[in-house]
Amino acid sequence: MNNRSSHQRVFARGFTLVEVMTVVVIIVLLMGIGLAIGPDIIAMGEEKATLQTIRVLESINEEYRARTGQSISAANMQDFVRQAMAVPELAAMLATIKPDYLGGSVEENNLHVKDAWGSNLIYVTQALVDNDSKDRYREHDSPYILSYGPDGSLGRYSYLRGDLRYGRELRTASRQAADNIYSFEVD
Repeated sequence: MNNRSSHQRVFARGFTLVEVMTVVVIIVLLMGIGLAIGPDIIAMGEEKATLQTIRVLESINEEYRARTGQSISAANMQDFVRQAMAVPELAAMLATIKPDYLGGSVEENNLHVKDAWGSNLIYVTQALVDNDSKDRYREHDSPYILSYGPDGSLGRYSYLRGDLRYGRELRTASRQAADNIYSFEVD
């Protein structure tokens, strides 16, 4: 009987201050780790979502090219989407884009495709590159899709090519261009 009452007293005692503080320290450490890597995980998810949207648009353009022998001839993303919607198979591909990223309507003449950061994606054609006096767009052998990236700024593509001898302003512009996401591998 005496043994049983001492056993009940041990369980009735609860946790010691050291045990409680150990649990609190572990929880704080786990929260710190989560806060430190959380933004990076979110940024990677946004970049993946944007790349997925760009890949769908590139697939649409490749399918169109396979059917007609040329890329979609559009002056901008709105025209690109309008032409894709005119072909049922391409419209079905367009429908696979997340609804948050595809918006507007044909009737209101405001079709657009956005990236994960809310900026409109750009359909870059040779005409856009030729008329670009600020050298912001990269020349490529065919039209491509471009996202401004997380900062929402295009920057100047030429700054990525090593022309950084003019100081802080160009370094800022280089960072703006460095986070852009292209539908092709940037060398």
